[in-house]
Amino acid sequence: MKKPTGKPPKRQVSVQKKPTKTKPTRKPPKRQVPANKIEETSAFEIIWQLFTGTVIDIIRASTGYNPRRRLCNAAPLLQTLFTVFLTGQPLSFANLRSCFMATFGYVASCPFQNRFKQRQAADFFREAFRYAVNQLAGIDVGPLAGPLGCFSDVLIYDSTSIRVPPRGRDELPHCTESKAGAKLLVGYSAKSGLIDDCLCEAQTCADQKLWEKLVPELRQGVLYLLDLGFFSRNIFNEAQLAGADVLMRLKDKVKVRIVNDLTSGFAVPIPKMLPDEYLAIASKQDGTYYDLDVVWKNGKHSLMLRLVGYVHNRKKVRWYLTTVSREKLTAPQVIMCYRMRWHVELLFREIKQSADLGRCSTANQHAVRALTYAAMLSHVIVRAIRVQAALDMQVPLEELRPIACLRCITQRARQILDLVVKGNLKKWIRFAATLAEDILWEAQEKQPSRSRQRIALEMGAIGL
Repeated sequence: MKKPTGKPPKRQVSVQKKPTKTKPTRKPPKRQVPANKIEETSAFEIIWQLFTGTVIDIIRASTGYNPRRRLCNAAPLLQTLFTVFLTGQPLSFANLRSCFMATFGYVASCPFQNRFKQRQAADFFREAFRYAVNQLAGIDVGPLAGPLGCFSDVLIYDSTSIRVPPRGRDELPHCTESKAGAKLLVGYSAKSGLIDDCLCEAQTCADQKLWEKLVPELRQGVLYLLDLGFFSRNIFNEAQLAGADVLMRLKDKVKVRIVNDLTSGFAVPIPKMLPDEYLAIASKQDGTYYDLDVVWKNGKHSLMLRLVGYVHNRKKVRWYLTTVSREKLTAPQVIMCYRMRWHVELLFREIKQSADLGRCSTANQHAVRALTYAAMLSHVIVRAIRVQAALDMQVPLEELRPIACLRCITQRARQILDLVVKGNLKKWIRFAATLAEDILWEAQEKQPSRSRQRIALEMGAIGL
């Protein structure tokens, strides 16, 4: 009998394998928040919602911008502009294209620039700015207090020029013969600490023309602080009809007649005297205040207004014309309130330092407007973070220096972008709490500096 060759077969044991997890073939849907269900929440949550696909698609559809789904669609361009602003780079096509390719891939220079050189592009970024302002206006900062408590809001308007290349004289039809440029008109809210509205036009025109486009009608209960560039009789007339108030400097060539002197507290009738004639008989000691009733023109077109004067610097007098009654503000409070107009100048300085807003590398009128509105949108988001940090940490807003806050946010730009644009809401809210503490630690200034007096806090506003 032959011996079996080879080894005996091994005993087979059945082992049940664990089911393997299969990867989904489709990508998870993008985060979307219905635009009509955004409630009044914190600024951090509103900022996160601004970059959702639903909100961007609604704004894009309303302006007709970017109807096709390509690489350079509305959402990546908006994210790129916000990234360049947040990292402190000028908004030039070279910086924007470099940032875009680092995130989304290669794109040729000419097609990339053409995405901004459209009328729909300027409309899209302006509507995105307005949407952000309207949503962030719901931040609960409380009403105005102190002397300004009688107003629903205090809006400060001023304009700044934007230089464009010399070839812009041919493309911008409303520029002067010797200088090409654009103009930006901004309205700043002393109640919210944010920009209320803005208008950019690729032309060098008077402030009154931009004012008529940006503010077609005045709001009831609002005080408007304006510079001499806006001086017009129609503004005072519209303010009285709308129940609003206006405060601005008096032009030298405007002839108003004094009818009552209330400097001493009671009315002293004066036979229609010019301000220069009144100063000939009045005291001109430094620190003296004048509180007068004046009439502008005669007959049915006459306006009864209030004229406040202040003597300073070796008997020099500054005159302020206003519709504000004496029950609302005294003469010293009127002058202190007008000094708040300087806040918008600090605002321009902050934007120009962060985005080089005073110069534009393109002469295309649509691109100038689009890049300007994108810079204003990014600035509103940064300012909203500062306002919310002040509310969370329970400190006055003016104690948080704007430039220091911008620097603190810029240092954490990558983390903010990853969480706002790509991350989820819970992680962003947790990081925002840490960001508020860092802003308080790095940007708080308890002792006021001589160059930045806290006039807004003394008047009852949230401050710059």
